[in-house]
Amino acid sequence: KKEDLLQELKTIANLEKENSIKHMSIDGREIAISLLKNIYDVYGINISFSLDGEIQNVNDPFGNPIYQNDEKMLKMEFQVIHLAVVLCINLILFGLSILISRKAKCQ
Repeated sequence: KKEDLLQELKTIANLEKENSIKHMSIDGREIAISLLKNIYDVYGINISFSLDGEIQNVNDPFGNPIYQNDEKMLKMEFQVIHLAVVLCINLILFGLSILISRKAKCQ
C-alpha cells in the first residue's frame, strides 16, 4: 500500500511540475496532502497541515506530539491594558450597585 501511495504522490508531483506542496495548485496540494496523510497513517503517525501546505503538528500512534509548528500556533499574551479596562468597568459597576442600594435604603 505504501508503494502505491508513494507512486501516486510522485505522479501528482510530476503533473504539477512542483516538488514543494506550497507551490502546487490548490487541487494538487489537497491531493498531495491527503496522500501524505495516508502514507504517514501506514506507520501510525497522525500529521496535520495548514491550508498553505505547512506541517502544523505530528503525533505518534499514542497521540503524543512529536512536532508542533510554533509559528502558526496562537499564542496567548497577557494584555495589561485589557485587564485594567475590565477591572475599571467592574469597579464602576460595583460602585454603582452600592450607590443604588444606599438610595433604596434611604427611601
